[in-house]
Amino acid sequence: MFKYFTFKNAHNYIDVLDQLVYSYNRTYYSSIKRVLVEVNSEDEQDVWLTLHGNMENVERKPCAFKEGDTVRISKAKLTFEKGYETNCTVEQFTVSECVKRNPLVYRVKDLLGEDIQGTFYAQELQKVEKNNNFPIEKY
Repeated sequence: MFKYFTFKNAHNYIDVLDQLVYSYNRTYYSSIKRVLVEVNSEDEQDVWLTLHGNMENVERKPCAFKEGDTVRISKAKLTFEKGYETNCTVEQFTVSECVKRNPLVYRVKDLLGEDIQGTFYAQELQKVEKNNNFPIEKY
């Protein structure tokens, strides 16, 4: 499409839409190793294996954190944020589940047992020893 727009010096493609779709469907794609018009529901599994490979033979890494481990979550610092402040949350969490995806991710709960929304990578979690002393902030 970009070549056509450049050649015609216009962005009107309605008059050549059929030709563009025809060309797109008959172009060879190296990722699936075939032309799109050759793909049908019978080839679906073959195309999937060509794109993603056989995931059964992939060696899975063990979970870095076990269920019940106490962790802190890293927080992103902005450009002008103070560098001497901690990079992790003060609040502590417990790992509730290791989700076996590629890469591994973890679900966490706060110390009251409430689920924290979302999943976290191992790089975003820091293992800490459970501390029952909570600092009191003075204002």
